[in-house]
Amino acid sequence: MIVRADALSRRFLRFCATLGLVTLFSSSVWAQPALKPEEMAVQVLNAANKAFNEKQFGPAAERYREYLKTFGNQKDANLARYGLALTLLESPQKDYKGAVEQLNHVAGVQDFAERPFALYYLALAHRGLGHEALAMGVAKPQEAPQHRATAVTHFTPAIQRFSEASAAFVARTKANPAPAAEQIASDTEWSVRSLCDQCELLIRIEKFKEASDLLNPVVAANTHQKSKNFPTLLYLHGHTSFLLKDYVAAGRSISQLAPFADPVFGVHAQYLLARVHHVADERDEAVNLYDAVIKGYDKQKQLAQQALQNQAAFQNQPEEKARLESLVKTPPDYVSRASFHWGVLLFEQKKTAEAQARFATFAQQYPQSPLVPEAQLRTGMCQVELRQFPQGIQTLQPLIAHPQLGDRALLWTGRAQVWGADPAQPQPYAQALTAAITSFTQASDKANQQIAQDPDAKLRRAEMLLELGDCQQLAKQYPQAAATYETAFKENHSPDRNEQFLQRRVTALHFAQQFDQSDQASTQFQQTFPKSTLLPEVLFRTAENAYVRGSLIEPTNPASKNPDIPKWFGEAVKRYQVVIDKAPEFTFASLARGRQALAHYRLGDYPTALKLLSAIPAADCSGELGVVPYYLADCLLRNMPTDTTDALAAGRQIEVLTAAIKGLESFVSAQGNEPQKAAPQTPDALLKLGYCYQRIAAQIAEPQERTQRLNAARQAFDRIGQQYATSPQAPVATLERANCMVAANDVNGAINELNKFKADPFKQAPVAPLAYLRMGALLRSQNKATEAAAALQEGRTNYENALMNDPTRAAWAPLLQYHHGLAIKDLARKDLAKLDVAKLNEARTLFDNLKQRFPNSPQAADAGWRSGQCRREEHTPRLIAARAVLLRTDAKPEEIAAATTQLADAVKQLTETAQYFVAQAGLAAQLKLAGTEVHQQLLYDAAWCYQWVADIEIDAARKKMVDEAMKKAAEEAAKQPAGLKGVVNMRIPEFAAAVIPVQPSEKLARDQYAALIAARPESPLSINARLELAEMQSRRDEVDPAIALLNDALTQEPAADVEERLRMRLGVCLVAKKDFAAAFAQYSAVAANATSPIAPDARFRAGECQIQLKAYPKAIELLIPFRDQGPLQNIAGLSDRAMLRLGHAYALASQWDQSRQAHETLINRFGQSPWKQEARYGVAWAWQNLKQFDNAANAYQQVINETATEVAAKSQYQLAMCRLEQKRLPEAANALLVVPFTYDYPEWSAVALLEASRIFQEMQQPRQAVRLLEKVIKDYPNTDWSKAAQERLAGLPVAAN
Repeated sequence: MIVRADALSRRFLRFCATLGLVTLFSSSVWAQPALKPEEMAVQVLNAANKAFNEKQFGPAAERYREYLKTFGNQKDANLARYGLALTLLESPQKDYKGAVEQLNHVAGVQDFAERPFALYYLALAHRGLGHEALAMGVAKPQEAPQHRATAVTHFTPAIQRFSEASAAFVARTKANPAPAAEQIASDTEWSVRSLCDQCELLIRIEKFKEASDLLNPVVAANTHQKSKNFPTLLYLHGHTSFLLKDYVAAGRSISQLAPFADPVFGVHAQYLLARVHHVADERDEAVNLYDAVIKGYDKQKQLAQQALQNQAAFQNQPEEKARLESLVKTPPDYVSRASFHWGVLLFEQKKTAEAQARFATFAQQYPQSPLVPEAQLRTGMCQVELRQFPQGIQTLQPLIAHPQLGDRALLWTGRAQVWGADPAQPQPYAQALTAAITSFTQASDKANQQIAQDPDAKLRRAEMLLELGDCQQLAKQYPQAAATYETAFKENHSPDRNEQFLQRRVTALHFAQQFDQSDQASTQFQQTFPKSTLLPEVLFRTAENAYVRGSLIEPTNPASKNPDIPKWFGEAVKRYQVVIDKAPEFTFASLARGRQALAHYRLGDYPTALKLLSAIPAADCSGELGVVPYYLADCLLRNMPTDTTDALAAGRQIEVLTAAIKGLESFVSAQGNEPQKAAPQTPDALLKLGYCYQRIAAQIAEPQERTQRLNAARQAFDRIGQQYATSPQAPVATLERANCMVAANDVNGAINELNKFKADPFKQAPVAPLAYLRMGALLRSQNKATEAAAALQEGRTNYENALMNDPTRAAWAPLLQYHHGLAIKDLARKDLAKLDVAKLNEARTLFDNLKQRFPNSPQAADAGWRSGQCRREEHTPRLIAARAVLLRTDAKPEEIAAATTQLADAVKQLTETAQYFVAQAGLAAQLKLAGTEVHQQLLYDAAWCYQWVADIEIDAARKKMVDEAMKKAAEEAAKQPAGLKGVVNMRIPEFAAAVIPVQPSEKLARDQYAALIAARPESPLSINARLELAEMQSRRDEVDPAIALLNDALTQEPAADVEERLRMRLGVCLVAKKDFAAAFAQYSAVAANATSPIAPDARFRAGECQIQLKAYPKAIELLIPFRDQGPLQNIAGLSDRAMLRLGHAYALASQWDQSRQAHETLINRFGQSPWKQEARYGVAWAWQNLKQFDNAANAYQQVINETATEVAAKSQYQLAMCRLEQKRLPEAANALLVVPFTYDYPEWSAVALLEASRIFQEMQQPRQAVRLLEKVIKDYPNTDWSKAAQERLAGLPVAAN
């Protein structure tokens, strides 16, 4: 059933009028000598009532609440609660829960005059909560069962309250019967209505039998036919009977409702119309009432004056004449009271200026009124409210001595003193609080003195003690405030306020850091007031006790291990949870959630903290919760994924960083630009904001966007330096600003920024050692090893001892020493022409010392690696230099002796160094560092040391084989026939690595590469190890294993430059297998990247593959840019070779002129090329194929004259062929014989002897021919050449003889 606002208003205002809260013409009003506290409260209540009557429910609620806060100890407090409840019920946004809270208190007061209505409206509020739950079920069908169950939990107490209200109305009916027999008492009507509402809810929760049991006797008795609600009774009875299938009873009741004109009933809704509320009168606006009273008096006065002009008319009516004369002379007291209460109503409506105007003229209009002093008090109150504090104090001052009003004058004087003070001016504010405390103290003392004569003084004293305690809290006199509240509680002058006093005492003790006493007071409160509306505040403050206790333990030591810290923060988590569970709608519920989250944060439970902080609405993140965005961002960063090895993980990290930036920017923005007013977390928030932008910038490849992020980071760091220069974060911001400069390629600017740490105050900053570390690294990156070493030495001198005594920074000490060692190591190579072995040894000493001083540091393993590097770098150049001397043909004996000694020592040192690396790698594995970068580097450097030694071992093996071959060749030369002419050229034989046995160190190098690959297959160094191991294998023609390694490396997503090197080596291996098509694919992939430094070589090799595939046009297309395109025309060691192969490709394509021109271009362009003679040969070959034999012979002769290599042997042979083509047989024969007797190239010598024998035979010189064939058979046995010689020899007549 629906209760209408006008009905509520009428009923409520009529009730107020009966209590004297609406000023009427009554003798009781006239009789009051002075306005008492409850009368002041009435004026406040009237303002609320007026707003309620005008349906201004928002202002009405504010006035009621203001009344309860200011005059909560007055006798009409329950009436205010009652009015507030009605307001909450009638406002557009129903607050059923708030109404329940207010009405529960009122309904529990047995002597409350309108207790039946309080019970009734309490039932309405419970019912409203049930309707809200049902509406939620409609909005969320999937949750409908739960919401219906919730609705029942609200409907059940509503039914009980309706039942109690009905009984209460019946009881009142007996005391207030109907004025006439044919009428029905108002309370009877309400009794019927309550019954109707009760039954309607019983029907709703399907308790039809209970509803029927209630209705049957009422309908059967037929005693309420005159009731306006009787049709509703009939409808409900009919409805319940119908639901219970008692259709006869239902029809009998429902039929009486015809023609169903009540719009609430309809076919099925008539029952609800019977439940509509009905208030006897509708309350006029209070202001209109007061206005009507005053205007009515003016009209009466005018009529009285007119009547008194006719004196004759009063001859027999002296009393009436006196009454009229009195009326003209002095207005009745109720008129002044109407004016006074009108002012009070205006005051409570915050129409303070209008109220002040009315009170200010009150004494002139009503000088005889006993309310004149109180009007003056009210004038002062208005002035205080209008912030006219000096005027208000002046107005109130004369009343301080007033026997009845002095305490209130002091109260408002104290308020003026507090409200008129500016907290931004500490000293005047403190003085004002001191004065106010004095005023409140005197006010409470005066009230205490009046208690014997004025019982209401008890309530006033309680109020004044409350104000005194509050003011003492403002003055941070928390122990005194706690004592004041305790006094008020023990005096018990205002029992209704005792829970306020005890609650405030809990708070004051908390701020006094008397946490145990605060907890004890909290326990007392919970036991004494278990259902108090202030209980959430007490529980919250109890939780704050635990939180603050934890916060106060070693606040400057975040790393403290004090066991009381987790104890109290853990306790805080539990206590805040109690607050949240018991009072989820509590004003500080969000703050409790925030504090609970921060307690989890302090406990290191960042995921839980993040979850709780994320649940706090952004709208609540202000005031004390203003730090939520900061801590939310901090938790996001602490829970951020660190693995960004794949795009998905990197994307997740960027999402987290972006969310953190949003929170941090929100927090920083809320702090404004006045650092002194900002939260203490602001510098750190700016620092984290800069970090976030830095991290995002590091993952962005697009230059402009990356620059934007870096600029944003720098702005955050700059702001710290500008606004928070003395904060602990300022040095860190400077350090990070330098890092931003580095990221923006402004290394010099970064170094200048870091130089700030060389002077105070930054020199004393905790991060100063890191600044020196960064400075050293930057100087090293600029090849300023001297400056880097000096900076790092200075850093060690300044901070090393302090770092080693500071557990939080102790790890920086080995870092400084490690980087110092690196800088010294760089100094060893400062002069590229000369290695500074002393510096290298100095660096090695630093690394070895680090291992001893800081054996458990992360740098210990790296230092071990670097120490070995120093040793390797010292002895590798010695090995290279000694080897170079030994390879020289012009070396002197003493040089050879010295080089031999040096080489032996270098080999020994490098072998020991390799063994050292292997041992360190084993130690790293034992320390669970297997697969780490340092472990890989140790294996890698061991492999290289073994490779250097292996080269010497291979050199020795090759030399042995050469010596043996030369000895054998000399023996063969001595056996030459005496009749042959010419001198044999003893060519030094060449032995490819493939034919030399695998050497011990070579095997060890391979082992280290294999161990490295197994330790971390996907690492860049492991990929490089595959490449180098494949190169070792391919040099020994172990092509298939090399190909497998290279293909495996390509699957590991190597860096672009490494991938190109892998493909180039794979191409070489495929060429070795004569799989030119596959090799071409590898070379083409590299050549496609024009910016690659090895793209030209790849192009050249791709062209070579096409030559081998006989795709000569494609080969020419690939090679011709080396002739015609500028960037490719002058690449040392490549362009000339490419030109040679271009000429060859033209030759193979029988394009002889183009071939000759290509070879001539090589000769002209690269006069010092090692391929020059090959190019001349190409020119001669082109002339020869063009049948221009003299030109060819001349070109061949140039080659023969300038070299004794194989190309000379070839040229000698082809020169003979030219003479043969010209039929100049003797010249041809002599030219051919030069080949075997001048050059040691069997393939050419044998062919030349065979061809010369044929020419001698053609010249009729068979004996000479036979001797040459016999030489072929003897010198080249078991060859195709020997076989050909035997066949030809068998056909010669001389041989037959």
